[in-house]
Amino acid sequence: MRICLVNPLFGESIWGFNRIQRITGTRYSLPPLGLPTVAALTPPEHEVEIIDENVEELDFDREYDLVGITSFNVQLDRAFEIAGEYRRRGVRVVMGGPYATLAPEECLPHVDHLLAGEAEYTWPRFLEDLEAGEARPLYQQAGNVPIADSPVPRFDLLRIRRYGAIPVQTSRGCPYECEFCDVPVTMGRRPRIKSAEQVLEEVEAIHRLGGNTVLFTDDNFIGNRKRAKEILLGLRDFRRNGGRTMTFRAEMTLNVAQDEELLDLLGETRFESIFVGIETPRAESLREAGKHHNTRRPMIEDVRKIQSRGIMVWAGMIVGFDHDDTDIFREQLDFLTEANVPVTTTGVLVAIPKTALHDRLGREERLLPWNKKEVQGHLGGIVNFAPLLMTREQLESGYRWLVRSLYSRKNYVKRLLGNLELFPRLRKGGSHLPTLREVRGWIRDLRVLGRIFREFLVRGDNEMRGLFLRTLARAARLGPAPFVQALAYFVIFKHVHGVVRDNFGDPETVSARDPFHPASETSSPAAA
Repeated sequence: MRICLVNPLFGESIWGFNRIQRITGTRYSLPPLGLPTVAALTPPEHEVEIIDENVEELDFDREYDLVGITSFNVQLDRAFEIAGEYRRRGVRVVMGGPYATLAPEECLPHVDHLLAGEAEYTWPRFLEDLEAGEARPLYQQAGNVPIADSPVPRFDLLRIRRYGAIPVQTSRGCPYECEFCDVPVTMGRRPRIKSAEQVLEEVEAIHRLGGNTVLFTDDNFIGNRKRAKEILLGLRDFRRNGGRTMTFRAEMTLNVAQDEELLDLLGETRFESIFVGIETPRAESLREAGKHHNTRRPMIEDVRKIQSRGIMVWAGMIVGFDHDDTDIFREQLDFLTEANVPVTTTGVLVAIPKTALHDRLGREERLLPWNKKEVQGHLGGIVNFAPLLMTREQLESGYRWLVRSLYSRKNYVKRLLGNLELFPRLRKGGSHLPTLREVRGWIRDLRVLGRIFREFLVRGDNEMRGLFLRTLARAARLGPAPFVQALAYFVIFKHVHGVVRDNFGDPETVSARDPFHPASETSSPAAA
């Protein structure tokens, strides 16, 4: 069979970074990991290709025997369009992925077959049944799959140089049980892990194909700390023995700051950034959500410990918990300013189907009608429940003020410089002759550098030019690493500022006073 695996186009979001293509030279931030994994599970007698609409066009005139589609909720409209077009052309369509797993009953009418849950066992079984003429409409994975059974993904089928980073998954599941999170439902609480050897094999495959940045997509990279340290030790050796150009990112819980050995290994292995689910500075809201591990130590101290290793912290933040009143928006802004976190995916709390939060709000008759496809990558501001201590309108207006305030030029640069000032001075390392790959990388970086300066000095307005130069001057005094990071985070700001401006209003015109305390600019204490 000739099989095409499709990732539908995403709407605009923080994560896409599509607005900075002309600067970075990449087209999208990250490819879908599920599709190259499914391709690796496909027997060799079948011909497989991957089409990601975020980096290339989908040609409906190309002939296939089977089309497989993955989808998050924000891709759903486009996923159904693609499925409908291929079915009209007589092509069999199968759907899987996150939303097909959460709501198979909603997706099944639009496709011929659906795979719910992890695909390591169901995909090969489906292909066997299809060839035998016995394929069923629905394949449901019973229980969780040992992730060690997952093969090295077919990264070779990706347009790898069109992405900002390439994903690697070392585990599935998270030991915590946050009320709003669907991971305990879909992936389980007990992390299932790959061996360090498996992980290094995937990293090396990406390196051979020309990839330079790996994003570990685990729900919690340190869910199994012993195994995480084994991976980090292996990555450290890999970088010393030919992988010097590789850098890494990951998502993990804030309690990584309580393990000095882990922090040292993350710094030594050249982790550029980590994403941490902080959620809220209010301890009552954290306990309400079941995020007790964030209440045991002052969170700002933990953030600063991570930053002191030369690692940028990206924070996931949420407003709209039952313990949140209209003061929460100012508290969130104050907290992130004090913590010096420049980039945050701040969003309104969403009751995702099948989560404990959704079940509770349903019992309390507080769920509201909503269009799931409107939620755009942490920038939707869509409220699908009745808040407890404020109105829906107050939650939405407070959120808009908060997001605009976070990404005003002045506030963003203040947090960025505060972070960079915590970076350690660059340690001297042993000298080595540069490899051809490193030389090529330097040439590419020089081209990007030229585009950055052209963007902010030629295309920017007078205020932006001045801010850009003053920030770089301060960062240069801190050392080479802070200077490079200042450049990179100005590029990130270019994207996020534009997304916020077009969705919520110009950050440069936002009032210093929040909508609920117009007579006072006094900030609330940012205490954990």
